[in-house]
Amino acid sequence: MDRIRLDRFFFNRTAVHITALLLAATVAPTALAQFKKQPPRPLPPKKAAAAAPVAAPFKVTEPKPPVTTNSVNLSQPEPLNRAGTRYTVVGQLNGTVTFSASDVELVVPRGAFVRQVAVTGAVSRIKLSGPGTIGQLSIQAGELTDATFEDVSVISDPALCQPAATGYNPYPNECFGIFLRKVRRVAIRNVTVASLVYAIWSDGGSEDILVENSRFHSTLGAQATLRLHDVTRLIVRGNRLENGAPSGDSFRHNFRIHGRSRDVFAANNLFVNSGVMIGEGGGGEEIVQRFWFMNNRMHQVADSLFQMGTAGVTEATISDNQAFSRIAWHRSNGFYTPANPPASWTIRRNTVSEYSPAPANAEPDKKK
Repeated sequence: MDRIRLDRFFFNRTAVHITALLLAATVAPTALAQFKKQPPRPLPPKKAAAAAPVAAPFKVTEPKPPVTTNSVNLSQPEPLNRAGTRYTVVGQLNGTVTFSASDVELVVPRGAFVRQVAVTGAVSRIKLSGPGTIGQLSIQAGELTDATFEDVSVISDPALCQPAATGYNPYPNECFGIFLRKVRRVAIRNVTVASLVYAIWSDGGSEDILVENSRFHSTLGAQATLRLHDVTRLIVRGNRLENGAPSGDSFRHNFRIHGRSRDVFAANNLFVNSGVMIGEGGGGEEIVQRFWFMNNRMHQVADSLFQMGTAGVTEATISDNQAFSRIAWHRSNGFYTPANPPASWTIRRNTVSEYSPAPANAEPDKKK
């Protein structure tokens, strides 16, 4: 049985992380050693498109920017606890820098580095910008509102994985690139994330999330690239998502939505190696209300191009997507052909052609 379809049999979050342990036993040691030896280099940040080619059918509230009146340099890891301050990183900070006050901005210039950026407490109006590099962005305290993360590279720091005697330490510090919990009004734009497992993980009931014009790579193929649970009003648009390597034998889906989620829109994205799973296989209750998947391009190596739960997804529009598949079954049977789709689903104008690899630095096709 292929690795992707094993997802159908993982019925709770504990099982998901047990699976990470099992996969790590065969995949992680070699890949982790290679990652430590030569981690992915950040791609240059790009500017957001002036106008999106496909508009979402709902509105996501943009985060409010921080109001800052002071500027200071940050030369060692310490809490960002002065409201109204713009901090600029100087050099290499091999520790954790924590947002602990509202109206705070952290700038990581080119060549600068912060091992981990975290958010604690109920803070609001914060901003993290590059074009420097951080090892992880972790928001696990919940109650963050109004945050912007842009023009920064997140390259997983293997030290944050805390490998134990078993060879791997799972949730919550599972080599995530970006960890979001119970956040509201967050924009992630023009970022590059190269993560050992999840490039983005979100849970706890987040709302109003924008993920645009960015590049995400889950390098081990041991977990999904973007996985969000219990999210309301999410737009994922104009991104490149990659999972594993074309020559590898371990993959997970590039994009997964689970739990009680509503108003999720994915358009004009480029999916490399693996596909999509919506409203099934996530563990626990699956109710995804109103999902759109439009004008995406997929270069498929792994099995499972597109999976969607007929019981878990109440309304869906899947249209104008183009796949290039190595899997003969998908080329013969089409992009997505469920036996008895609900009447509230619209599936149209999706194609599957012979496989061709995505160029290494290709961007999503914004011409559609």
